[in-house]
Amino acid sequence: MITSPSDRPLYKRIADELREQIAAGQYRQAGLPAEKDLQHVYGASNRTIRAALAELVRDGLVVKQGGTRTRVRETPIMARIRVDLEGREIGGRGATEAEAAEYRVPVGAPMLTLYDVRELPDGSVEAVEVEAWPADRTRLRRQP
Repeated sequence: MITSPSDRPLYKRIADELREQIAAGQYRQAGLPAEKDLQHVYGASNRTIRAALAELVRDGLVVKQGGTRTRVRETPIMARIRVDLEGREIGGRGATEAEAAEYRVPVGAPMLTLYDVRELPDGSVEAVEVEAWPADRTRLRRQP
């Protein structure tokens, strides 16, 4: 049961706790507990639990299908991004503390990065990071 005081709605705090448990691998095999079980664990109404699960579905962390348990996605999708690679490069690095907090991933988690690349007057090349996303939740597609 979540008892910490917060100005955030209870369903968001429940969703945050479930995200942490998912990230820790707690629900990989069996899926999330049934809604009634979550109601009991968190002392929350069915409406609140459904709102928390809807957050996780929207974030691409879980799949909810009628008549079955809510299951953790094998590869949660955060974003599908169209990329024009002309003058850009894709790279990777570990998540910073700020990114870990923003995307709810561990510090050092793999991040997919997009760089603008340009040649400098002296002939050297400079790559400037434009954006970064959690690698396990991002799919890149070439722009048509």
